[in-house]
Amino acid sequence: MPRRERKFRAALGWNEVRWPVLRESGLVKAQVATREVLMVAQTAEAEWQGSLQQGAGVMRLGSGAFEERYSFGTRFGDEKGTNPEELIAAAHAGCFSMALALGMGQAGLALRRIHTTAKAHIERIAEGFNITRIELDTEVPGIDDAKFQEQAETAKRNCPVSRALAGPEITLKARLVRH
Repeated sequence: MPRRERKFRAALGWNEVRWPVLRESGLVKAQVATREVLMVAQTAEAEWQGSLQQGAGVMRLGSGAFEERYSFGTRFGDEKGTNPEELIAAAHAGCFSMALALGMGQAGLALRRIHTTAKAHIERIAEGFNITRIELDTEVPGIDDAKFQEQAETAKRNCPVSRALAGPEITLKARLVRH
């Protein structure tokens, strides 16, 4: 196996057992003759109508599993509905839990359950608003604390959502529509 492929698999936590399973499932797409890359693109959409403070919108997941109203009041007040920060926190909690399960499994630590809460803080700063901090709070029952702490730090550093929140490239395609 080429060195680059070994490094790629190691970075994703894929071992020799997992790689053929992914290949056979059809999730692995060939990119270059010498390596294979798992590439999945997920979609979500949002539609907003009206001004910032009086308007409202709907956010939907491409899978159809979630659709919810959002507004200025759901983001900065106590109106019923969701907001972008809540969805980021949910994505981070879910991704972190999966990365932790992967690391724990590779370390030979059997788990029954992982429970993670993520809290995304949005604050006003001079230029506007920023998500300034995300707090991850996770718990698992009955394993060695030192090993758990090590795996939790690794999951925090390496889960794809943690990496994305550290500054991915964001592209934009802006189009005018005529009605």
